[in-house]
Amino acid sequence: MWNIYLICALVGGTIFILQLILSLLGGGSHDFDGHDASPVMDHDAHFWGVFSLRAIVAGVTAFGLGGMLAKSMGAPVSISAPTAIVFAISAAMLVAVLLRTLTRFSDDGTTRIQNAVGHSGVVYVSIPADKQGPGKVHLDLQNRTVEVEAITYGNALDAGTPVVVTSVIGTNMIEVIAAPQVSDVYQPRAETTT
Repeated sequence: MWNIYLICALVGGTIFILQLILSLLGGGSHDFDGHDASPVMDHDAHFWGVFSLRAIVAGVTAFGLGGMLAKSMGAPVSISAPTAIVFAISAAMLVAVLLRTLTRFSDDGTTRIQNAVGHSGVVYVSIPADKQGPGKVHLDLQNRTVEVEAITYGNALDAGTPVVVTSVIGTNMIEVIAAPQVSDVYQPRAETTT
């Protein structure tokens, strides 16, 4: 039984170290089994996420080490095998919980300009009228301020003018209009006396 424990510890440990090295080199966004480490999971993925390759590798490694530990203390197979199984299940569950916790915090931080439609901003570099050339706008997008080239189909927009994004034209180009002022949208009715 010692040989089985030793093989599990060596094979599992080797794969574990390779996974760690690949993760440090930037290959950690996908698991070895090809599944994306995404925090968004459906009902089945929630259950099967426990059985990721990393959790299985940790379980196999812990099985080998736990069995070797029990055997080195002189335990018979009837004690060393259950000890190894408990070590394996504990390690697999620990790794699964840690990976699930880490994937919840994953955010690549990429600002997606496609999400800009409807957001407001301020003209930074004046925008010529009638799409005659680009200017620049500062937008609050995804909890950060970004600078994007912008055109307008209306009148020229001077620096400091509040704007609203109407469409996304390219990877760093949007179309904007001047943000309506409250006084332009809401005209209070004159009270009539009878």
